Amino acid sequence: MTNNVIDFLEKTGLNVIVLDGKNDEEVLGLRKKVAKPKPKATKKKPTEMDSDFKVAMDKLLKAIYEDYEDWGERANIKFGLRKTYSYEKGSKYVKVIMEDKNNGYSKSVWGFVVLSKEDAKFKYGDILLASGWKAPARNKARGNIFGDYSVKWTGPNYL
Repeated sequence: MTNNVIDFLEKTGLNVIVLDGKNDEEVLGLRKKVAKPKPKATKKKPTEMDSDFKVAMDKLLKAIYEDYEDWGERANIKFGLRKTYSYEKGSKYVKVIMEDKNNGYSKSVWGFVVLSKEDAKFKYGDILLASGWKAPARNKARGNIFGDYSVKWTGPNYL
């Protein structure tokens, strides 16, 4: 390999390695470029729900279900109310799920509650509207489970 080719490779920064057969660490007068290993990303430990958070979540589910029962009475529904509410803990949020057993079976997200104490925009316990199945709408909190809030069985109140 000529010096012109070596100069070209050095200028372009191409990672082409041509070994001279004598020493794997030397490349025709050039040192082999060894990439530094990237540090491994450390996963943050998911936030755990303390007992106060669990009590407040149970209170939220009760408020949702009470609004559903009130709606059923106002709508004069006779066949019985078959919606149930539960929640699933994630790493940053608690997802509140509404299950409907009236006409077959369906699941939807009622909303989310902020579980992380390190969120830059929201407080611990803030109630958020669902943007989809996996994520909340992060525009504004609809209340906080540790304070006063108003909810409907269909979801957190709109702005």
